[in-house]
Amino acid sequence: MKKDYKLRGWFPLTDAAKRLSADLGEEITVEDTMQIVIEGGLVISWQARQAFGQIVVPSATKGWQVLQDETPIVQMDGPYKLEFELCDPVADWIRSSLREPGEELENATGFFVSDREANILQVMEYREGERYRIKNKWERLEGTYRPSSKFPQAADLVIQRRDIDEFEQSLGEVTPSKTRKWTPDMKQ
Repeated sequence: MKKDYKLRGWFPLTDAAKRLSADLGEEITVEDTMQIVIEGGLVISWQARQAFGQIVVPSATKGWQVLQDETPIVQMDGPYKLEFELCDPVADWIRSSLREPGEELENATGFFVSDREANILQVMEYREGERYRIKNKWERLEGTYRPSSKFPQAADLVIQRRDIDEFEQSLGEVTPSKTRKWTPDMKQ
């Protein structure tokens, strides 16, 4: 395995497929990787860049609700696990991207991710307030944060190294890269 694979914390889907191919000894494509994700064998994450989210908790009556009355909007940067179990449209979106790449879907309720501390965040987007005119002067209402209606770009989907390691360990065939010993056939 290349040193690059050992040093990186996350991989774009193409590199994740290459890493799985190298470790498993067979050709694994991006489509294969996404199929493994859909079937629940591998966790996929979203590499957020200057995105916004709000911590939420499940509610028996409302579906999801803000953790406290005034939970602030937090800026999200880095990889966040996509929560399929909490938002079926995300899984549908991934399935459709396998069949029809480039198709852009929207979702009225937004989507959910989890951070390293296992907090569930609803991804939000800022929408500027409407403009209005009073006595020849233009004003703008205050903007608000609402659940994001767009899914992440395919280029922002990643697989974290720890998730690949867990997947490989679950197969029982692959020795984790941290304990793997060098052998002559690893030479490239």
